[in-house]
Amino acid sequence: LFGKPLTLGLGHEPILLLWMMGLVLVVGLLSGLYPALYLSSISPLSALADTQKGRQRGFRLREFLVLTQFTVSVIVIACTCIMALQMHYVSGKPLGFEKGNRVIINLRATEVVAKYPVIKTELLKNSRILGVAAASVMISTDQIVPHGAPMVDNNEGTPERLVIRNLQVTNDFFEVMGIQLASGRDFSKRLLTDAGTAFIVNETMAKNRGWNDPLGKKIQMNQFGGRVVGVVRDFHFRSLHNAMEPLIINQLGEGGNQRVLILKISDKEVPQTLSFLQKKFLEYDPRHSFDFAFLDDSIDRLYMSEKRLMKMTGMFSGICIFISCLGLFGLASYSTEQRRKEIGIRKVLGASASQIIVMLARKILWLVLAGSVIASIIAYYAIDEWLSGFAYRVGIHPLVFVISAALVIAVAFITVALQSYKTAQANPATTIRYE
Repeated sequence: LFGKPLTLGLGHEPILLLWMMGLVLVVGLLSGLYPALYLSSISPLSALADTQKGRQRGFRLREFLVLTQFTVSVIVIACTCIMALQMHYVSGKPLGFEKGNRVIINLRATEVVAKYPVIKTELLKNSRILGVAAASVMISTDQIVPHGAPMVDNNEGTPERLVIRNLQVTNDFFEVMGIQLASGRDFSKRLLTDAGTAFIVNETMAKNRGWNDPLGKKIQMNQFGGRVVGVVRDFHFRSLHNAMEPLIINQLGEGGNQRVLILKISDKEVPQTLSFLQKKFLEYDPRHSFDFAFLDDSIDRLYMSEKRLMKMTGMFSGICIFISCLGLFGLASYSTEQRRKEIGIRKVLGASASQIIVMLARKILWLVLAGSVIASIIAYYAIDEWLSGFAYRVGIHPLVFVISAALVIAVAFITVALQSYKTAQANPATTIRYE
């Protein structure tokens, strides 16, 4: 369920086998000893007189167990709902770039990297390939690491040493990815000096440095030094687990350190396009298999563990409700059986079946409602802790807890009603004559 490898060989794990056997024995003993000890503690006189003392004590234990079961049920239902809302928010949040119809190809051989200009020209001859660009790493994969310590001008023009993330791209990168410029210009195809002297920063970088006019600010990065020629609008170059950070972008020279090829393709005849790419790259790099991925799929995989956890919690909530209904069914059976004569007398006096069902369900529903309140408090803190792993997150709306509680209360009422209906419909003469 979590997508993790798991090997369970009990023959090679004798300690685990002993723990499992011990657990079975302990649970079996506890479940058998409790009713035996409880029943043996009741005096014969009390049992024959059918007093309420022992009955009330046992009933309180049953109430506590049902309260606990439904508390857990509401917790997992509420958590599952908020997880689903967060995943919907993550999948629908604008990232600042276009992720659809973008194919990512890793360039693994040095000689293939050196052939980038030729590869780009050849690929663009295909009418279904609308754009080609390259980058040192792929955005939104948490692979853009902070650069050593570039010297960056502050607003007064004084250079300061900073630790900032750096991305290297070719001059068609912003166009292919659909990233918009806020001010200034893109890297120029005609100015060969841009590869070593021009820098583009994101809006967060300009705000953090306090630049009133970012254009022309100096940046010295190892052997490269130059000025800011443009500012791009913020785009999420890391996953949404992380807040927006300053970013420095410089241009890759032709045949430079390109490691990732980004292709903008037409949404028509996609299989034919992929077949064309596979054929071409087997020519360019026969030593390696054709390795590609769609950008939107790669981004979705960043949140795969959260989606699996949501699925797991959803399944757990279903199991919890089922177990809770079993406990509630037993409690309703016990309560109905104890009040059989009372029900018969009420029917003789004119009570309807629906009134009797409501009477039997009232106390149990109060238990479920109390459990829902307790569960909402616990679930709030639990899901808030989970959401803290996202820099961009949905709010925890109280309506989620209301809906979760209403769902559980409805299930509880239906369970009690089904159990109580037969008794409520019974002939009162038979019921009263029961003893």
